[in-house]
Amino acid sequence: MQKNLMLLYWLVMIIIALVTGCGGSGGGNSYTVSGQVTDTNGTLMPGARINFSNGAFYDTVNGLWTEPGLSGTMVITPINAGWTFSPKSVTVTGAESNIVFVGSTSQSYAISGKITDTSGSPISNITVQFSGGFASTTTGSDGSWSKNNVMGIVKITPQNNNWYFAPANLSVSTANSNINFVGTSKQNQSSFTGKLVYQSEDDFWDLYLINGTQRTRLTNNQGDNMCGRFSPDKTKIVFHSNRDANNEIFVMNSDGTNQTRLTTNTCDYCPAWSPDGTKIVFESQRLQPGHSNIYIMNADGSNQTQLTNESPGSPDSPCWSPDGTKIAFAMGDIVIMNQDGTNVHSITNNIVCSSPSWSPDGTKIAFNGFTNNNNNFSVIYVVNTDGSNLKMLTTGSTQYFYRYPCWSPDGTQIAFTSNLDGQEGIYIMNADGTNISKITDNGAEPGM
Repeated sequence: MQKNLMLLYWLVMIIIALVTGCGGSGGGNSYTVSGQVTDTNGTLMPGARINFSNGAFYDTVNGLWTEPGLSGTMVITPINAGWTFSPKSVTVTGAESNIVFVGSTSQSYAISGKITDTSGSPISNITVQFSGGFASTTTGSDGSWSKNNVMGIVKITPQNNNWYFAPANLSVSTANSNINFVGTSKQNQSSFTGKLVYQSEDDFWDLYLINGTQRTRLTNNQGDNMCGRFSPDKTKIVFHSNRDANNEIFVMNSDGTNQTRLTTNTCDYCPAWSPDGTKIVFESQRLQPGHSNIYIMNADGSNQTQLTNESPGSPDSPCWSPDGTKIAFAMGDIVIMNQDGTNVHSITNNIVCSSPSWSPDGTKIAFNGFTNNNNNFSVIYVVNTDGSNLKMLTTGSTQYFYRYPCWSPDGTQIAFTSNLDGQEGIYIMNADGTNISKITDNGAEPGM
């Protein structure tokens, strides 16, 4: 009996060891660790590297770091030239979310960079300010600036009453000779004379029309009205609204009259017209909340037809090609399919994409792509419809976003949403990214 009990005991212990991965080190179960790097004043430190004993590393941009997919025992060590840290390293065997390394330094360093306008031309006589009590400097005739013998974490801020800059400031903790800013003239407020619909928020989001220099409110009800898009002949606007509790597709005349509901489901949104004005493409979560699919319908709301069947998956922001044969949408990548839902294929990779907009000549797609894991910050890209010649049109930043690109009817300009001067508004730029100017002091998601 005792022998049988001993055999049973060892059998149970073997099973436990196999399940737990042996030795209690976590085995195959992965975990995530995260934390921050600061100086002795608690200021988050950019530019530090977090090394992991498995060979992985994480370079901090704003002093915060995270590393998923770890297993077993892990030693975490921060490094940054000229800095010492307390603690020198931390050992973990499982998930932790508040590992803090505090750095100190007595070593000075030099920093420098350049300030240009959106066309790449240098801007002279811009004051460059520094935190930490270091004296300011100004840019030279070539737009360059430099500063020697700074110490610790230093925030660099360009300042001029006639310009706003992207990014507004940058922080460094070690020597860096590539600290650059792009300026846009505040005097370059656009004298936009075209026709554009956009949304602006007061108590609710409502749609507004710009027609030359005149601005007109089109919607005014107890609900959000968003994602307005002109019909090809500019006589109607399709949009989505939750005025009836659910997000549904509506259409109205371009002066805001005759607002008519087209769909009667739980969540339909982001509509866009076909080039001939007879159909509307949109996304819907009518089958499963949180999972969208692409649908088309006739312009009067009839004959609603599902084109995609992504579960899980969330294709969004569909738009029609100018010849009416294809539809582009975002689903992580920018994806193109035939207008009947066949031949689905991606044309981008390694960029989290949203809000595609087809150029009027059908050769390019503009979209916003997210430059980090924080979806608040994005830049405008353009790419050929075969996936070639990917270009970034706006400057990446952890403080400023560029979203919802929309081509002008002649293809020479792109309207978009940004908070470039600290307040969200509508901007317009040339199709190559130059000559950025502001159209409205508030608003989002333009349609032309």
